[in-house]
Amino acid sequence: RDVTGVQTCALPISGERDFASAFRVEDGAFAWVGEAAAVRGEPAVDLGGRTVIPGLLDVHTHPIWRASLSDSADLLPPAVVSLAQLLDRLRAHPALGAGPDEWITGFGYDDPKFPEGRGPLAADLDQVSVTQPVVVWRCDGHSGAANSVALARAGITEATPDPPGARFGRDDRGRLDGRLIELNALRAVSSAVPAVSPEQAIERLAGLDEHFLARGIVGVCDLCATGSADPLGDFRAAERQGFRPRCALYLDWAADGPLPDLPAGATSGRVRVGG
Repeated sequence: RDVTGVQTCALPISGERDFASAFRVEDGAFAWVGEAAAVRGEPAVDLGGRTVIPGLLDVHTHPIWRASLSDSADLLPPAVVSLAQLLDRLRAHPALGAGPDEWITGFGYDDPKFPEGRGPLAADLDQVSVTQPVVVWRCDGHSGAANSVALARAGITEATPDPPGARFGRDDRGRLDGRLIELNALRAVSSAVPAVSPEQAIERLAGLDEHFLARGIVGVCDLCATGSADPLGDFRAAERQGFRPRCALYLDWAADGPLPDLPAGATSGRVRVGG
């Protein structure tokens, strides 16, 4: 269509060698795409041959949770592809040696690919520290492992029953081996990690801006937005501090209770409740 007096070029863009050479943005949206010759003489920004592609949407992610892990050791592949590398990463954690109340945490290990043929156990994580609690999350976020100190801080003993829908890993003799299998087992330990202040939580959330945008992600859905008493308020505060991706929040609620009431305007705007 004719947007501002310049006729739109019909471009059959269907292959990897088909490109347009110009576009116009109006009010934050693409209003026209065509050839540079059609807009010659108009004010322009030369992108120097760079390629512009559509932004990506991550419709099942957990920004609040990721923000809570901002000071955790990065255990994702390809940086960590073995149990030995995992332990080396944890030994480099800035909290190591900072005192018995400082937790050493890590996230993202993918143990099925480890040459050792298994993930970390308490005995392995005890090699990182026997005076500080250590807990690590698998890449799926559903399971993990803890050292002996972390299990003790969480009050988990040999007599502790498995939580609903999950279990604490045990060796052939029935003794705890540090594995935290499924969410309720992982939460039994991770809930003992000291929480940051609400101000720090919002600052960490706003700090994910570059994490998403550097990967071309311009919109996210936080599925089951837990970890905050007021996820909508926190995200909107983070937006004011510079968080730029659009965000739809899918709220958690007690299965045996009614749906929560939403404040006016909760389902509209760049940050909104999606469901």
